[in-house]
Amino acid sequence: MKTRVGSGSQFTVDSRSIIIGGTLFGLGVGACIAGIAVSGSAMLSAVHNWIGNLDQAPAELARGTWTQAKAAATAAQQAWTDASPDMPRVPDTPRVPAAR
Repeated sequence: MKTRVGSGSQFTVDSRSIIIGGTLFGLGVGACIAGIAVSGSAMLSAVHNWIGNLDQAPAELARGTWTQAKAAATAAQQAWTDASPDMPRVPDTPRVPAAR
């Protein structure tokens, strides 16, 4: 079935092909959404199992890592200060707000 749009023979569209193409597109989108749901569910399950098998809770692990990072920064600052005692210290200068 052909549908004519416009006057004369300017533009002709086969509406059956448009309907079939739209249906196939819709089915493809549905299959894509189903694939995302299945793979997302598998990933969530894997993450849940991985977290369940950890020796420490993620919050405890992050807290310990943060403590280590702070200790390393303090040690680095102290080492820098100890290594260069003859260099003058730069006093802290107040920050001037940026012009708008």
